[in-house]
Amino acid sequence: MNKLEAVGLFIILELLFNITVFIVNMIWGIFFENNNQIYTIAGLSDCITLLLLWLFTYTKKKSLINNGALRKISFKKIIYISLIGLIGSIFVSQLTSILIHIFPSYIEIKRQASNAIYSFPQLFSIIIIGPIYEEIIFREYILGHMKYDNNLVGSIILQAILFGLAHGNPVQFIYTSLIGIVFALIYLHYESILGSITAHIVYNFSAAFITPYLNISKSISYI
Repeated sequence: MNKLEAVGLFIILELLFNITVFIVNMIWGIFFENNNQIYTIAGLSDCITLLLLWLFTYTKKKSLINNGALRKISFKKIIYISLIGLIGSIFVSQLTSILIHIFPSYIEIKRQASNAIYSFPQLFSIIIIGPIYEEIIFREYILGHMKYDNNLVGSIILQAILFGLAHGNPVQFIYTSLIGIVFALIYLHYESILGSITAHIVYNFSAAFITPYLNISKSISYI
């Protein structure tokens, strides 16, 4: 997959995801009175989009996730990866506290993120579903295919930029692009999508329950 094909694939997946969000949100509104479940709806849309992508790759007799990408990682290495996720969350929390003064519109997103920790479905979507979906899409599927046909450094940077664009606002674009490089390096170093998924889960867990209470920053910065 060359870089242009990667960008095209990203656009198609984003369109598919947003159409899915629209449909899920409409159905949700019919059956439930509480419409303030944006992360739950996003999590359901992640699952549906991933299923549709799997069906597409299956019909092409290809695999969404290469067998080698599920290589097991030792407990010791998981600890190292988790520390990277925690440190990344602390760094991004500090960065966000600066960026929020430049982009005050992020305050509303921050408020929604803060409220999400009081809802288990939203929290599950943020900490578990979101990281699995994004790591499969951006690290395994996009980067995993680009790295064979392009300069590796360029591929890492491009997938990070696409990862940032997927989050839809300037503040998240900046910090998700940066952390997307870190997740890509973990994925490539350990040759396993399980590594970057672990780092991503720990990052989001830390953003919800650790960094807001370290007196470093009150900003919650999920990805």
